[in-house]
Amino acid sequence: MDGETENGLSDDDQWNSEVNVIIKPDERLTVMQKAIIQEDFGMVDGRLQIPCRQALVKYVLQRYQIDPKNMDPKPEAQQIVVENLKELKPWLYD
Repeated sequence: MDGETENGLSDDDQWNSEVNVIIKPDERLTVMQKAIIQEDFGMVDGRLQIPCRQALVKYVLQRYQIDPKNMDPKPEAQQIVVENLKELKPWLYD
């Protein structure tokens, strides 16, 4: 790319703004299964808060292999869910 763009980094609100992705064990799991998931993921008070740029929310979910459009009918297959999915919807590129 030659030349400069009119769209500078300072104008990219989704890159410059952060949001927390909050992951928790699937509610359908047993108490013991939830405890194991919490330990495995290093959760505090049953949650893992992952700060990220708004523009990268989709990639954080991919990293944790969470497909917000496809909840597995078996909780043992999914194991974790996004607690604040409604808040994150604007950055998921439906």
